[in-house]
Amino acid sequence: MLAKISSGLGITLNDFFSDNITLSQSIITDKLEQLPRNKREDALKVIIQVLELMK
Repeated sequence: MLAKISSGLGITLNDFFSDNITLSQSIITDKLEQLPRNKREDALKVIIQVLELMK
């Protein structure tokens, strides 16, 4: 599921699991900001759900 989300946003899985957390967050934030507002909110909700499941 995370792979599908990340490919839809143009983000690689390495961006999510980068050793450099600041770089990872920057890349993800930049990609999310490029989305229309309604898509951005939906993408954030799904990403948060997936990250919660990964705990």
